[in-house]
Amino acid sequence: MHPIAFSKVFPMAKMVSHSSVVRWQRLLTLPMGIAGLVAISTPITFPSVALANDYQVCATDLLGITIAPGDSAFACSKALKPQDVSSCAVQIKKATMAQAPDALVNCLRVRRPLELATCVVDINQKAKNPEIAEVLDNCRRSLLPARYSECVVGLSAKIDLTATNAMKACIDASDIKYEALIRR
Repeated sequence: MHPIAFSKVFPMAKMVSHSSVVRWQRLLTLPMGIAGLVAISTPITFPSVALANDYQVCATDLLGITIAPGDSAFACSKALKPQDVSSCAVQIKKATMAQAPDALVNCLRVRRPLELATCVVDINQKAKNPEIAEVLDNCRRSLLPARYSECVVGLSAKIDLTATNAMKACIDASDIKYEALIRR
């Protein structure tokens, strides 16, 4: 194989003179240098929350809903995902009539605290006159709180059921006697 000349492969290369390349380099060097210096010297500022770790966010959130400092420290230190636990307690406290300590205790006792908050808030807002203590307890007992709340809200919306009866029906769904359904 014969080496192919650069000018044959790239015919435009012959048309660019060395002096024009040097001229472009000189023109672009100063502005690009200034832009680089400006970029390097500009301080990058992050919001203070970005610098806080999960435990700081948890403590701040819990103190914000009037949980005692000692209880906040205990809850945040024991949580696998402290920010999820505090977010759960805050959501429940702000969207329902539940007391902050009750919300926190339930959020600490579940594997999916954010789903618990969704469950409690959805049932509280969409079901007919739910008892908040009963909602907290049933959402906590459910293995899939988001699905449980869909069941309760769906049944209470389409069937004339109280929130209590809808919650009982949905929490007992795993104990259905299939033989009784088949015999009918």
